Amino acid sequence: MKKLLLIATLSCLSFIGHTKTAEITLSDVQGWMSHTQQIEGSFQQQKHLSILARPLQSQGRFYVVPSVAILWQQLLPFQLDTLLKEESIQQFSQGSSVSRSTNTNLPSNLTSLLLAIFSGDLETLEQGFHIALESQQEHWKLSLTPKSEQALLSKIFREISIEGHLSQLTSIALHEVSGDFTEIELHDIQPVTNVPAILTDASL
Repeated sequence: MKKLLLIATLSCLSFIGHTKTAEITLSDVQGWMSHTQQIEGSFQQQKHLSILARPLQSQGRFYVVPSVAILWQQLLPFQLDTLLKEESIQQFSQGSSVSRSTNTNLPSNLTSLLLAIFSGDLETLEQGFHIALESQQEHWKLSLTPKSEQALLSKIFREISIEGHLSQLTSIALHEVSGDFTEIELHDIQPVTNVPAILTDASL
């Protein structure tokens, strides 16, 4: 009797050991990332350039107003605010504008691309990229490769990687055709508690 009980117990343990966690789908990722509220967080960025032995490092805060604008607020190694809107990219140092580029000079609307990434807008991303999903337990990774008909994207990006843990976006990597690449780690993403004035003006 004890032998039969032991066999039954081991059989149950064996079954449990082979039970797989439900695989994460693109719909899951889109549901976790999709939101309409303003969000903020911190970032650490490394820009790897083939002409430099060491990466360029920076860190700071970011703020996102969905479908409107992104404020990339670099705090170190020096302060520089970059405001990305649908029609332009503008940089500010100590509150004064230091440069401005219109989207006619920008490759395939960089702001729309970044807004789509931060809001989980896979429909917009699928217009320009093939999307592949990898997942392991609660972690997931999206690999975006430009479609052949997207000439501008194909000339700039080899691949864009987006990683997360359930609903939390954790990193973005931009791999360029030139071999240069940028790695961005994201932390403490949450609803905005104090909207910077520059971003409030941008949303008007």
